[in-house]
Amino acid sequence: MIKKLSLFFLLCFGLSYPALKAQVLAANYELVYDEKEKHFDVYLVVLEGSATTTRHRVQFNSQVSIIVPTGAMVEVVQNHNPFQDNQQYKGTKPLIWELVKPLIAPMPSPKNDFYAVRPVLFPSSFYNDVNQGDKIKLFTLNITTDNIKGVRLFNNGVDPGPEVTGMLGRDFNNGFCMGGPAQLYKKVD
Repeated sequence: MIKKLSLFFLLCFGLSYPALKAQVLAANYELVYDEKEKHFDVYLVVLEGSATTTRHRVQFNSQVSIIVPTGAMVEVVQNHNPFQDNQQYKGTKPLIWELVKPLIAPMPSPKNDFYAVRPVLFPSSFYNDVNQGDKIKLFTLNITTDNIKGVRLFNNGVDPGPEVTGMLGRDFNNGFCMGGPAQLYKKVD
């Protein structure tokens, strides 16, 4: 009886203890131009929740989409977060963020090219502890263009989606999954 009662209290304590329940609930991206270095940094902004357990810190499939003036050259020049094999906070090698084949000057937006960047999910990569309000640098882009002001993040629900004629069924919606397959990306107006 004492063992069952102890197990019951342990289970109740475990379910109510914040570190065991912690998980990121909403996130967004931020694109920042570094005037000194002449490149763009992409950040994950944690809007709600936290992640402190291995299970909740793991990177799942995600997508960051960038719209640039047609003819701009785009390349990922440095990866920053999360880290491969970082379950025990000892990872030093950043996950690889890779460019997906772009959509050049699609009919609904002929003055723009659409690029998506996605994480390579093998080997598994983990963030260090994450808390609401954190701004985490994911990767750095070199974008060669004369019109820096024309570079921006894809705007979910505003920019043309995959169903729009001329988008060839390509989905450039931003998305972020961490700790599981649930969509955590939240558009901020």
